[in-house]
Amino acid sequence: MDKLATTSSINAPAPHGDGSWYHDLVQPSWLLTPLKSDKWCLEERVAGYSKSAYVVNWWRDGADVDFLGRRRYWVEKAKQVAYWYMESDATDCNRTTTLALICRELLSFFLWLAFERNVASLESVNESDIKVYERHLSERNIGRSTVTVRRTHLSIRF
Repeated sequence: MDKLATTSSINAPAPHGDGSWYHDLVQPSWLLTPLKSDKWCLEERVAGYSKSAYVVNWWRDGADVDFLGRRRYWVEKAKQVAYWYMESDATDCNRTTTLALICRELLSFFLWLAFERNVASLESVNESDIKVYERHLSERNIGRSTVTVRRTHLSIRF
């Protein structure tokens, strides 16, 4: 695959909640649960990590409200970007522990876009949203390495 050859497929509109982006894809070996699942269990590729390091919960039961399908839309987009990030030859991601971290950060960022910035779709994200997010990160009292990881997903898509 070329350079995250996904821009057109990621930007292609999908009906809220049906997860139609994954229907024609082959189940990847690094993912032990179905792509459509709201809980991804990733293959354990590095010894010494706890089992939870290989689990991504895209949707927490009872904790999240899906206001007009917005959350489902952004969860599906985060899953889609994460899938293509792991599958792309243009990225260096071959560790599922790294992918799990990227998944969590993508979800955090996408939900921030949806509910803090009221961005309706991935296509609507603009430079102003990115700058405000970077400012949001810098204003929080978090370490430099954490900020670097959180900015990684910006380079994936933007």
